Amino acid sequence: GEFAFVIAVFAVSNQLISIELYASLVLAILLSTILAPLLLRLTVRHFKRKVESEIQDTIIENKFLDKDQRRAVFFCIQTKSEPAWGIQTSMMLALKSIELEIIDHRSWSPPGSARLLLNEIYVKDSRERNKTFDAVAGRISQIHDILEKTVDQKAADFRVQKWTPALSNG
Repeated sequence: GEFAFVIAVFAVSNQLISIELYASLVLAILLSTILAPLLLRLTVRHFKRKVESEIQDTIIENKFLDKDQRRAVFFCIQTKSEPAWGIQTSMMLALKSIELEIIDHRSWSPPGSARLLLNEIYVKDSRERNKTFDAVAGRISQIHDILEKTVDQKAADFRVQKWTPALSNG
């Protein structure tokens, strides 16, 4: 915002642009400076509500169905590996290839550790099949195996567990 104003003032004072163009630039800069944060906030709020609604619908649906009829199972996946170019994209594609829907993904490096990448990925498994303990354990093993193959680092660590979403009132 402010830097764009400085450039516009410099350009008009050195007669690189006309006063009319300067006025248009100032209006465009002002509008983008004011509107961008508001639109971003609205977009984030919209998608947060959408995901919360989907999770709530699944919770309600699962509450009234027999255990074997439940349609969705959720997993929390935690990974620890060395950072590598394209590793996050590869993991997301691998999870999608086994029909998992990514709900949320967080990635960070602990302070002072440039050689460690942590990921926390929440996924929804909507495949129609029996959700018995053995089926869920097999799915956990499948997720673990595909991530291990995708990341391909001996020191990498993967933790996959069934997760039950809950909505906070915050």
